[in-house]
Amino acid sequence: MENTEKKIALAQSWPDRLKENSSWLVIFSVFVLLTTKAAFNVAMVYMAIAGTYLFFRYRYVFINNPSYRYLIILFCSIWIPMALSLTDAVEFDHSLKKVSAHLGLLFVGLYVVYVGYDIKKMDRLQKAVCYLALFWVGDALIQLIFGRNLVGFDYDNRLTGMFSPRQVIGLILACLSPLVFEWTRLNYVRSKWVFIAPVLIIAVIIIAANRTSWIMLSFSLLSYSIYMVHFIGFKRTLKLVGFSLVGLALVFVIAYQMPNTKNYIDSTARVFAFDYDKFEAASGDRLAAWITAYNMGSAHWINGVGPRGFRYAYKDYRGERDPWQKKVESGEYGYPIAHPHQSGLEVFSETGGIGLLGFGILLYLLFHIMIRCIREKYYKPIPWLIAALVAYNPINTHMALYGNYWSTFSWILLIIAVSSYREFKVTKNA
Repeated sequence: MENTEKKIALAQSWPDRLKENSSWLVIFSVFVLLTTKAAFNVAMVYMAIAGTYLFFRYRYVFINNPSYRYLIILFCSIWIPMALSLTDAVEFDHSLKKVSAHLGLLFVGLYVVYVGYDIKKMDRLQKAVCYLALFWVGDALIQLIFGRNLVGFDYDNRLTGMFSPRQVIGLILACLSPLVFEWTRLNYVRSKWVFIAPVLIIAVIIIAANRTSWIMLSFSLLSYSIYMVHFIGFKRTLKLVGFSLVGLALVFVIAYQMPNTKNYIDSTARVFAFDYDKFEAASGDRLAAWITAYNMGSAHWINGVGPRGFRYAYKDYRGERDPWQKKVESGEYGYPIAHPHQSGLEVFSETGGIGLLGFGILLYLLFHIMIRCIREKYYKPIPWLIAALVAYNPINTHMALYGNYWSTFSWILLIIAVSSYREFKVTKNA
């Protein structure tokens, strides 16, 4: 049967293959274009338009689909708090643009859910994204070893790979690491060499010298280890975790020999000194931003100051020892820090208690879907669900959650996970 399918596939012309795979390739192009400043928006706009068309043409199919209902709830958990925050937005026009732009994510989700009807296409998408992540890993290692990556970006004391000049490779790979772990699990019987893949992706994340990516990687490893208990039992998982920790420690020791990574590890260690000044220095003055975000959220605890309104309201809620306003007054910066660099506090300060409630619903549903999939022994959505949880982790201190770049990336992970879950429901009822 498999040989027949392969012969049919080989007999197809390139135009036929492209037509057959075009729907999932559009989704894949978003991941590819994350290396650009904003070109991924082209693919997002296309999917939003296509999703709108598909919904009105096949609306009854969508409405009767469990995945569609989860998509609506998850979207509303993000978008409704953003919309309600407009009533008290400190910079209404700017916040309105963000709320309006986020509305398009719903229609992107409809497109992905529709594509998710085809199991083979979603399998191909998962493999393609996994191979893309491994390609980025290889390119980053080339940049590290030879001082320049495949497209000519130089190594300038920070590993950036294809994402140069953005220093986000560690963040992106930390989110995609569950896909690599799952690919390794599925292929280790064929070849034990596949275990090199998770080692290399972890090494690049560590060498990229980004504390947030280290936190995200830890969460990814922990979540996937819990998932592995289901397959090999607690004791064997514990042994695997033990070996992994030894390997992780070895990678850290090697990375510590690199000056830039060494500085980040040393400064990270100072966070645990429980001293305000040392913590501020180690965190890049993040503590001051967190205090301001908490003050802001407490003053606007119902619906916040509006999406991306943090910078505009900053001076009214800053603490006594705040360094950011001083930088503005001295002319070093045009405005204070753009966002709190902490996802939970960003949600609280910009969308208030309503936003935290919606964020809690989102995280609960992701855990709920994951537990159901494990119980039903349907594992396809698990890597995507873990990836989405890593991206939406409330203690992340990375890019702005409501910003264009991270909202696009995290939402794509989320809706692919939801689409895979829908696939599971349909498969079970078939």
